[in-house]
Amino acid sequence: MAYKSFALDKPSRVVVDFERAQLAMADDDTIEVGNAILRRIRSSQSSPTSVRVVLDLARPRPFWIEPQAEGVVIHLGAARRP
Repeated sequence: MAYKSFALDKPSRVVVDFERAQLAMADDDTIEVGNAILRRIRSSQSSPTSVRVVLDLARPRPFWIEPQAEGVVIHLGAARRP
């Protein structure tokens, strides 16, 4: 799965753009989390062939992405595994 990721601040967030992807639902989606690490998760069809996922963070945190057979796992506030 091809993707690009980056962090933004003011407000703190992690952005992951997935290439050659399409949302399963017709509309953009927001999941309210509201804990000490993550405020919400937003997803949108940013272009006909790209999906953007935004993790709105409670404060800046390191992150890394672990590719999996069926997608990716986004690790927040965790040290990167070797």
